[in-house]
Amino acid sequence: MSRKHFVNIAWALRQEALRILDETTIESDARFDRQRQWDRDVIAMTNVCDGSNGNFDRGRFLVAAGYTHRPDGSMFPMAAPR
Repeated sequence: MSRKHFVNIAWALRQEALRILDETTIESDARFDRQRQWDRDVIAMTNVCDGSNGNFDRGRFLVAAGYTHRPDGSMFPMAAPR
């Protein structure tokens, strides 16, 4: 895969994260389940992309897909439950 593919995949994952964050009509348990599934999907896609191209940058992809950095440098999904 190429950078163009990675950008498009990350964009799609981020859009889904934003959709989940904007959902106000579903119960909190269902929202939590959707957020956890989104997280698993992002990690799975990251692993596939990483295996397909030696120049793949996991951190850059995760940020583009909707993760953010904690002050300690670790990362967490922006769609994480509040």
